[in-house]
Amino acid sequence: MSVLIDIATGDPKDAAKQFQTAGYMLAYLTGQGGLVDFTAVGHIYRLKETGEILPSVTKILTETGISKDFDDLSLMGSQLRHDISMKRDVGTAVHVDSHAFDDDDLDWNTVHDDVRPYVEAWATFRQNYPHLRPAVRERLVYHPGYRFVGTLDGIFMLPGEREIEITERWAVRLMPGRKVPYRTEPYLDHYGDMDAFKAFVATWWRQAARRAA
Repeated sequence: MSVLIDIATGDPKDAAKQFQTAGYMLAYLTGQGGLVDFTAVGHIYRLKETGEILPSVTKILTETGISKDFDDLSLMGSQLRHDISMKRDVGTAVHVDSHAFDDDDLDWNTVHDDVRPYVEAWATFRQNYPHLRPAVRERLVYHPGYRFVGTLDGIFMLPGEREIEITERWAVRLMPGRKVPYRTEPYLDHYGDMDAFKAFVATWWRQAARRAA
C-alpha cells in the first residue's frame, strides 16, 4: 500500500482536494515530471524542450470553478488581501518545514511562531502513523497527454514495500488547537475522480483556446 498525501492548512470544507489528489495521481503515473521546469516567482511551469507554459492542477481547479479563486477574493478589500497573503505564506512554510521534518532535517528554532502549530500537528500525525514512511516528497509531476503539471506533497509507503503502487489518496488537514490536531480524509474513487479531473482539464484548455482566439 502506498498513500498519496496532500497536506492541507486551509478550509476543511474544500471538496476540491479529492480532485487535486486525483490530478497528482494521474500525472504521477506517467513518470514524466523531468520534462518540466518550475519557477517559484510567478509559480510558472514550463516544458523544458519548448518553453511552453503549462497549467497547474491548482490553476485548473480554480479557473474551472472547482476551487475558490483567492486572487478574485483578494480584490474585495485590503484586509482580506492581507489575510489571504498571510495564509498563503504560512501554507508554503508549513510544506517546507514538514518536508524538512520528514527528512529529519528540521531545526525547530527556525520555525516561525505562526507556522509551528501546523508543523507540530504534522509531527503528531507522523507519530500516530509510524508505519508510513516518506518515499516521495514535493515531486513535480507532468501529464504529457492532458498537458498539465503540479507538485504533489508526498507519497508514503509501508515498511518492506519495494515499489510505489498508489492504492490510497488522503488529505491530511492540520488543525492546531484540537485534541487530535489533524484529520485524515481518504478519497476512494480513484478512477471516478481522475475521470472528473480529465474533464476539468479539457474544459480549461477549451477556455484557453477561446481566450487566445
